[in-house]
Amino acid sequence: YQGYQPYFKYKEKALSLRKPKSTFEENVGSSSNQMFLHLFFMLSIHEVIKNNNSSFVAPYLIIDQPSRPYYGDESDDEKKLDSSDEAKIKKAFKLLDDFISRQIDLNSNFQMIVLEHVPKKILSEYKHVNIVEEFRHGNALVREENIIEDIE
Repeated sequence: YQGYQPYFKYKEKALSLRKPKSTFEENVGSSSNQMFLHLFFMLSIHEVIKNNNSSFVAPYLIIDQPSRPYYGDESDDEKKLDSSDEAKIKKAFKLLDDFISRQIDLNSNFQMIVLEHVPKKILSEYKHVNIVEEFRHGNALVREENIIEDIE
């Protein structure tokens, strides 16, 4: 979609794409493309908030599993990612890391929390990624004994 123009669909409150000088909305289709549109939208909203010195929105963003279109089910802890999927996950984290770098350059107090389940070796090359806890092999955010199975 290089060269396409992003536009905001007010009714759906969503970002979409169209060819330059066209009103035809492109069907971006895949969950991978939708995820990137979502990241672009959320980061751009926070950029606008920062540029307008808005005090009505807290300067943080929580993102839950941006790798979901590529990684899917984590039933196998040793699952190998397809190299193209790993590359897309890395592009997504590069986007997030670059955004944080810009915020630091602007002396912003912006923070981002990303909940993720990809192997941490994939995230090791990013300057502003700090893994606080790894939830694997029985270590969980919500312990199993605290999960209520059947609620009637």
